[in-house]
Amino acid sequence: MVALWSSEVLHSIRLHAASFRAVCPDPLETFECWWSGELPPGGRATSTLILFDPLAGGRRRHFVGLQEATSVKPRYRDYRHAAEALRGGNAIGS
Repeated sequence: MVALWSSEVLHSIRLHAASFRAVCPDPLETFECWWSGELPPGGRATSTLILFDPLAGGRRRHFVGLQEATSVKPRYRDYRHAAEALRGGNAIGS
């Protein structure tokens, strides 16, 4: 499951952390394998939640896993803010 790295998503994840862990129990490393073009360990289907920043670049990470969602700061307020940033209307984090 891919979710926007935003304050509204982080709020939901933090309120319902046990539910998200039950639905997406696999660690970030399983997604990282797929992202790099490799098969996940064991070659089986996985269920991982990641927070994604579509505009990350340079030293900023594109994604973090469910474990880190309890401590990371949001990169966007909400989906509207991210859409504006993608169109070039807002700076990231503003």
